[in-house]
Amino acid sequence: GDALRDTSNLKPYAYVRLNPKVSKEKFKTKATASFAKIVRGTKAGVAKGFKAKARETKLKKAKEMKDKRRKTASKLRASTRARR
Repeated sequence: GDALRDTSNLKPYAYVRLNPKVSKEKFKTKATASFAKIVRGTKAGVAKGFKAKARETKLKKAKEMKDKRRKTASKLRASTRARR
């Protein structure tokens, strides 16, 4: 689905204005090119979203692992101090 981000002032959907020229045979190539451009832009947006989501989860996972290692290390230090 489409996601509306806080920073974006664009609506999360694409639309094509209905135009009588689109249905005419004479303007078929121009109309097809127009629709193709919209579809291409949509696909690019979807790819960008997937990449952003993957990067976000990767960074989140790395941060969790770092915190876990830090917590474990501090526990080890505390236990060795208690033994002394």
